[in-house]
Amino acid sequence: MKLIVKIKTWLNNLKFKFKFYSRLSELDEVARRYFVMNAFDGVLAILGLIAGAHISGNANPRVVLGSGLGLALAMSISGFSGAYIAEKAERSRQLREIEKALFIDIDGTMLDKAMNLSVVLTAFINAIAPLITSMLALVPYALAISNIITLMEAFTLSLLVISLMLFTLGYYLGRVIGRTPLRYGLITLIIGLAVGFLVMILAW
Repeated sequence: MKLIVKIKTWLNNLKFKFKFYSRLSELDEVARRYFVMNAFDGVLAILGLIAGAHISGNANPRVVLGSGLGLALAMSISGFSGAYIAEKAERSRQLREIEKALFIDIDGTMLDKAMNLSVVLTAFINAIAPLITSMLALVPYALAISNIITLMEAFTLSLLVISLMLFTLGYYLGRVIGRTPLRYGLITLIIGLAVGFLVMILAW
């Protein structure tokens, strides 16, 4: 019983500390921006891959799935490293400015720990966003490999999933900035599909 109480107390303290650090480093705002931006990149990358494969006549489901997963993994690794380096530099600059303004050493303080946590979590979110959207868009091709659906059905279903994700990202962005969510959802959807159409024209 005492062990359960200790674990519960530890989890509550961890939750409180995480919320405090997140608020201190403005993690929510930064993470939200990175997630939407890189999720959008992931969707468009897979849309371009799928459209190009079908137009060029190389739409083997195994090839599309393998290429898509490779692309998603590359974007994830690139996203993590890029965000980590950029955020680390930016957070370090902010801390140095605070130190100069207040004439104190911030190393090891709660603010320093909050900034370090923000850097790691932002990089993780930057990595996971394109990976999630890419894998969701590629699920129909995994079904096609298992002969559950046809290749054309996989293409159609994948386009529907991509369209839904584009609209959802725009809708969410509209709610965040206090604008009309439906309008932003439609704008994001149109932009995404326009990019896909452009890729199809170039591949033709």
